[in-house]
Amino acid sequence: MTQTVLITGGARSGKSAYAEKRVEALGPARIYIATAEAGDAEMVRRIAEHKARRGLGWQSLEEPRDLSGALSGSDTAPRLVDCLTLWLSNLMLAGQDWRAALEGLCRTLAEQKMPVVLVTNEVGAGIVPENALARAFRDAAGRVNQTVAAMADEVVCVIAGQPLTLKRDARARRNRLGQPVGAPMTGWIPPSPPPRQPIEGCFVRLEPLDPTEHAEALFEAFTADVEDRIWTYLPYGPFADVAGLTRWMEAQALGADPLFFAILDRQTGLALGLASYLRIAPQAGSIEVGHINFSPALQRSPLATEAMHLMMARAFALGYRRYEWKCDALNAGSRRAAERLGFRFEGVFRQATHYKGRNRDTAWYAILDHEWPMLDSAFTSWIEAVAADPDRRQRATLAAFVAQARAGLGNELGS
Repeated sequence: MTQTVLITGGARSGKSAYAEKRVEALGPARIYIATAEAGDAEMVRRIAEHKARRGLGWQSLEEPRDLSGALSGSDTAPRLVDCLTLWLSNLMLAGQDWRAALEGLCRTLAEQKMPVVLVTNEVGAGIVPENALARAFRDAAGRVNQTVAAMADEVVCVIAGQPLTLKRDARARRNRLGQPVGAPMTGWIPPSPPPRQPIEGCFVRLEPLDPTEHAEALFEAFTADVEDRIWTYLPYGPFADVAGLTRWMEAQALGADPLFFAILDRQTGLALGLASYLRIAPQAGSIEVGHINFSPALQRSPLATEAMHLMMARAFALGYRRYEWKCDALNAGSRRAAERLGFRFEGVFRQATHYKGRNRDTAWYAILDHEWPMLDSAFTSWIEAVAADPDRRQRATLAAFVAQARAGLGNELGS
């Protein structure tokens, strides 16, 4: 995640809920710096609503005016400042020099080691205020927003719960020579390789591939595809008999990378498909999912979706930063699946490799660690909804849940 993020929007736009999810995605340690003062019953109610929505797991600091001091004294975990507009109001009502405070805030933000997400309000889109103080506040708020936005690495505007990225500026982070550099990897530790252990789900169980246990059931499931369509974009197969599939498993699919899993239906105990981790790079924090082969019985089913979710969840729980999906650029089905599962398209590597005597341009997709908590929530909600249906039918599409998660929405939008 970028170091300094400014999130703006109108009243009740969903900006605070979105900001909370951005900070929650950075890990369990997080600090909420509140600038509001409970000056009347309405503000008391609003503060209580915010506390209830964000739940446990936050360390709270209340600082209505000395925001620079609060940030300097809390640079041990990601922080959420909510909000700059109230901070400015507090300064103006106290007769303090808000311009000097703003300069100090920008200096402090530039010195922070841990990420900071700041929430503010857009107050200049309405009618001209009728009194001088309100007009002065509107002008000052616009200046505060412009100043912080100019030095922030990322600026997002939330409208009707939908986040619109206004700026994502790699140039905002420079070294002592003035060269643009990436965000610091503060506190990150390379993860362990994924273990060769089963993964339990609601509909499926993923077992480390064992030819003795799985080859016969997989061969039967795969041969239900009488046209052998499932093998077109794989560099091996189809296999004429169980013995041929077994030999391939023993030669290619029993190592640590790729690490293959058989996907079993928990109701029947039968293996219906394969998937693997591959190109496992703990030092880079990158891991790929691939060798995906779903039999007709597994395709377009909640079981297939849950299998992919379980593999993602294990990778991110281990601490990987990047989860990749790559496929032949001509494999339209695989590309649709990647997008449905929440992967973001990153481009096509032309003539990346070849297989079965033909060229392959490779389409790249990925999910990053800061995107994962929102997607995980979408998968979990979707799976729970399907599990509640006696016929395992989806009442709403996964795409709808993913879109909602990407918008940073909860069940109820906050201000």
